[in-house]
Amino acid sequence: MKKLNKFLSLGLMVLFSLSILVGCNTSKKEEAKAPEEKTSIEIVVPDGLPAISIVKMIKEKPEIMKDLDINYSIVKGSDALVSKVLKGEGDICIVPSNVAAIAYNKEAKYKLAGTVGFGSLYVISSDDSVNSLEDLKGKDVYNVGQGLTPDLIFKILLQNDGINSEKDLTLSYVNAASELAPLFIEGKAKYAVVPEPMLTQIMTKKPETKIVASLNEQWKKMNDSKMGYPQSSVIVKEDLAKNNSEAVQKILKEIDNSTKWANENKEEAGAFAEEVGITGKKEIIAKSLERANLNYVSALDSESEYIKYYDKIYSLEPKAIGGKKVNEEIFLQK
Repeated sequence: MKKLNKFLSLGLMVLFSLSILVGCNTSKKEEAKAPEEKTSIEIVVPDGLPAISIVKMIKEKPEIMKDLDINYSIVKGSDALVSKVLKGEGDICIVPSNVAAIAYNKEAKYKLAGTVGFGSLYVISSDDSVNSLEDLKGKDVYNVGQGLTPDLIFKILLQNDGINSEKDLTLSYVNAASELAPLFIEGKAKYAVVPEPMLTQIMTKKPETKIVASLNEQWKKMNDSKMGYPQSSVIVKEDLAKNNSEAVQKILKEIDNSTKWANENKEEAGAFAEEVGITGKKEIIAKSLERANLNYVSALDSESEYIKYYDKIYSLEPKAIGGKKVNEEIFLQK
């Protein structure tokens, strides 16, 4: 009887040990199956050409890395964009290049990674007698937003040609790009500075519109520049660049690929843009890419262009870049 009890006790101990082992193994398996925590990254872009430059990414949402969860936000209006950036609400943002400097000078903790596009601004006229910036003397020229990129670039170029923007001509401003096209098409504005895709929209409805000058070409001549002025820039949060360098470089490469794709697949890019909510009809967007100057170039490969740009802006209006000169520390190092 004693032997039987010993045998039963031994059996129970073995079963108890096995149950513990099984429990441990199950726990380990459950731990192994637990999904890895993903890093969430928000990419913020303004409506228009900057959003078109990465429209393939926005539409297809490619997997850059398995542990990344990327969200895209298209922002309507410059004020909303600047507010979002200065609050640090975007991890990677595409912004007007002067806003990149403001973010840096206001210590919003971003680094400038590159540009997705050089100048896409044009001076247009419904008057055949106007053939140059010089011919705009005495005219009333319409533009979008006083103190914004179109205004700053235009004033710098006028100044370079010896034209006083306060005395030699009249500058009239509208609050939004959507207001300017109807004014020109209806003949209420005869001279204007417009970006793409608005230029294509205007020329579609008013084919006799004359392109007086490309501000990017004028800038090239003035500064002996190969590329022109960087109109839209990619900025990256410093912490993200430091702690997730590989992910950032892969995202920047994807931005480069998306920009190239948009140039090579204009009609499809237009269709994608319409689908994701970028303002404009797909046919207009597709045609506008012929003059849009979308081209990703890293900041390190276009550093001299940026420094020239910021120096000129600072000389004209220091507060437009945050009140301080910009140096090479703004740039993201690889």
